[in-house]
Amino acid sequence: MTLPDQICDPHHHLWDRPKSHYLTEQLTADLATVPQVCRTVFVECSAWYRDTGPEHVREVGETEWVAQRADSIGPQATIEGIVGATDLRLGGRTEHALDAHIDAAAGK
Repeated sequence: MTLPDQICDPHHHLWDRPKSHYLTEQLTADLATVPQVCRTVFVECSAWYRDTGPEHVREVGETEWVAQRADSIGPQATIEGIVGATDLRLGGRTEHALDAHIDAAAGK
């Protein structure tokens, strides 16, 4: 099979749970096995939420955590996008939560 010169991995997670972890080191190692992957997209997985602050923006902690590590996954690839989580039923607070994700994502 011939792979394209450049591939975007459109879905991965990063987490550190008591019985399982998958962090930037593991992602970097996996990406090294397919050198054509040059971009990835992180998809939320209920990790790294804020412990304090308004409830409707606690998920933003995950976006912040990933954005801070987005360029550290190895020389060949970067996390180009972040899919975050928020409750769309929050009325006016939804817009505030989405804006907080956008700010935290640093262009991702």
